[in-house]
Amino acid sequence: MRTRSVPSHAILRLMGGQALVPEVRVALFRALPMIEGVSVKPDAVDAAGRHGVAFVYTGDWERFEIIVSSEDYRFLGTYGESVADRTFPSEKVGTVKAGTPLVWSAQLETKVVDKPGLR
Repeated sequence: MRTRSVPSHAILRLMGGQALVPEVRVALFRALPMIEGVSVKPDAVDAAGRHGVAFVYTGDWERFEIIVSSEDYRFLGTYGESVADRTFPSEKVGTVKAGTPLVWSAQLETKVVDKPGLR
């Protein structure tokens, strides 16, 4: 079973994987509500317990939230869960039951460094 590429997943990877200048973040936030299947959840919680607003995408078997601060729209984290049972061909995974958390993250800090590889 193949997973189709969803624009909201690409935005999730961008926001969670790198620091973005404010203009890029604004463009992504403006694009999210225009993606078919994306809605807004006014009170979402990241893995650190911080409350924010979430852009929510619900697919055939999964639901993912991109959680941002309602104050400054800073990326806070993600939450995802299975919304339907799904069986994978791999023996290592098997069946994932509806309601199973798939991801729950919190981005606590980001900083700009002088060159790649520095932390």
